Amino acid sequence: MAVGTNLASVLGGRVLCGTIEKIKPGLPVESLPPGLMTPNRKINGNNCTYYQVNGSRQTARMVQYGAASQRRTISGVSEVPVILSHWAENMEIKPATLMNLQSQTGEEQERGEQEVTRQLKETKQISENTRAAYVMAAFALGQIYFGLDGSLSATTVSGGQSIDMKIPAANATQGLDTDGSTALVSASWLTAGTNIVGDVVRIQKRALQQSGYKLKNALYGSAVINAMLANTSLQNIIYRSPEYQKAFSQGMIPNGFLGLNWYPAYETFFEDNTDTAGAGAIKELFPTGQVTFLPEVSADWYELIEGSKLIPSGVGASADISQLIGSAMNAYGEFAYAYATMDPFTCTMVYGDTFLPVIKVPSAVYKLGVIYT
Repeated sequence: MAVGTNLASVLGGRVLCGTIEKIKPGLPVESLPPGLMTPNRKINGNNCTYYQVNGSRQTARMVQYGAASQRRTISGVSEVPVILSHWAENMEIKPATLMNLQSQTGEEQERGEQEVTRQLKETKQISENTRAAYVMAAFALGQIYFGLDGSLSATTVSGGQSIDMKIPAANATQGLDTDGSTALVSASWLTAGTNIVGDVVRIQKRALQQSGYKLKNALYGSAVINAMLANTSLQNIIYRSPEYQKAFSQGMIPNGFLGLNWYPAYETFFEDNTDTAGAGAIKELFPTGQVTFLPEVSADWYELIEGSKLIPSGVGASADISQLIGSAMNAYGEFAYAYATMDPFTCTMVYGDTFLPVIKVPSAVYKLGVIYT
C-alpha cells in the first residue's frame, strides 16, 4: 500500500468487510459436519420465510390409461416466517493507530495496518465463535437460549428469549418408534449388553420412514466413546478391524463405524456470561451422553441464512445524511465499518453479524440420550 494512503483505503466499510471474509476462523470446525457452517442463502434485512417440510411416504394412485389425472394436494409443507439473529459491538481504534495510517513513513503505516488487522482478527474470532455456538446449540439442545442481555446461554433463562428448532418430541430423549411406544434407544449404552447396533438400525429405519432422509452424521458427547468400548457386541466389531482399533485407541470414533460419520461435539465450548454461579464460565453445550443423528448436510433440510445490514462503504464521518446514505452498501452476514468522532477525538469500529441456522425438516434430526439412568 502506498505511503500516506487515505484512511478510507483501510477503514472503509467495503474494505473492512472484505478483510473479514479473508481471515481464517480460529475455532475447531472439525467437530461439526461439513456444510453446517457454510451460508447458503442471503436475504435483505433480517426477516424471511422458509418452507418447513415434514416429509411424505405417500405413493401415487392408479388411474385408467387415458383417463384424467388426479389432483394432488401437497401436505406436510408449511411456510414459516423467521427473524434472524443480529448482534453488533464496537471497539476503539486509537488515535495513535490513525496517525500511523496517515503517516508518510512506510514503517509507521505498516504498524497501523497491522493493528487494524489484529483488531479485525479478534472480531472474526468472536463472530465465528458465535456462529459455531448457535449451530451447536441447535443440534445439541434443539433450542438456542439467550440471557436477559442477549448473551448466549447453555440453559433456559427466566425472562430470556429462545429460538426453537422444532425437533419433534419423538425424536428426542430416547426417541419413539412408529408405534409411538417402543423406544429407539432400547437401553442405556452404558449397559455392556445393550444392542447398540440394533439401536442404530432402528433409528435409521425410523428416519427413512418419517422424513425420507438417510442418517449420515452423528454428533456425540464425551461419555459415548467409553460406553462403546465397554459394549460386548461392539468389542467384537472393533477388535476385528485394525483401523477401528487405531481410531478408538486415539480417543476417536472412526468415520464409517456403524455406517455413520462421527463428530466429537464436546470439543465445542463457549463462554457463558449468563451463569449466575460465575460470569464467564466455560460451558460445554453438548450433553455428555447424547448422540445427535442427522442426514448429509444439504439445503434440502438445513440452511444457514445470512441477513444484511446497511453500512457506510467508506469511513462514516459525514454529517450530511443524504451523502452518507448515498455511499451506503448492503453487507451480508458478518460486517464491519468505522466512523470518526470529534469529542473524544477517536475512531470507532463497529462489527457484528446477521444470521440464523434453520432446520427446515426437523423430523430429519434425532437428538437422543443414549446414556441415561
